[in-house]
Amino acid sequence: MLPRYCRRSKCDNIYTLNQTAGLTGRERDMLTDEEIARAAMEDLAVERVLAQTHLARPVAITPESIEAGDASLADTYREASARFQRRLESKELLTADEFCHAVGVDVDWLNGALHHGRVFALMAPNGESYYPAFYAEPGLDRADIERVVNVLSEIGPVSQFTFFYQAWTPLGTTPVDALRAGRVGEVMRTAIGFAEDAPRKVNSRHI
Repeated sequence: MLPRYCRRSKCDNIYTLNQTAGLTGRERDMLTDEEIARAAMEDLAVERVLAQTHLARPVAITPESIEAGDASLADTYREASARFQRRLESKELLTADEFCHAVGVDVDWLNGALHHGRVFALMAPNGESYYPAFYAEPGLDRADIERVVNVLSEIGPVSQFTFFYQAWTPLGTTPVDALRAGRVGEVMRTAIGFAEDAPRKVNSRHI
């Protein structure tokens, strides 16, 4: 199932915004249909890879695994899956213990940050939670990251992760790279527009 903020257009075979009532004209212009469609594919890919993290064998990706189904979307899905798998393997996502050690916090701080929407976690069916390693990056201000994540805190963690690593037109790059350049205000505005239409968070959901 595609994330609910996209729908299939019968006339031109692309995905378009399904819910725009909460956006101003300026915010709608900021995020293109193609970017939202790509975010939907990224979300699907992350969910499928997480669903397989407890298995020893590699994830098998086929066009049939995508309900939407056409070849170009299948290619996008495969590429997104491969990118996320590389992020897992390169430790761009950390376990709770690894995260606490890298950031220099304890479990109590992490639990509090999760509760207040300053940190998010991706959870696999085996109960393993994964946290973004960019919180520990020396070139990033953790307070800035927490502000952006708090704006996104009502949407699903997969969509939050996708937001940070996808390039968006108003930024000309990914939010992570924009934060590295100190462009906090621009990232915040882009996050607000994205959060209007991304899937809402489902409590206690294992991906």
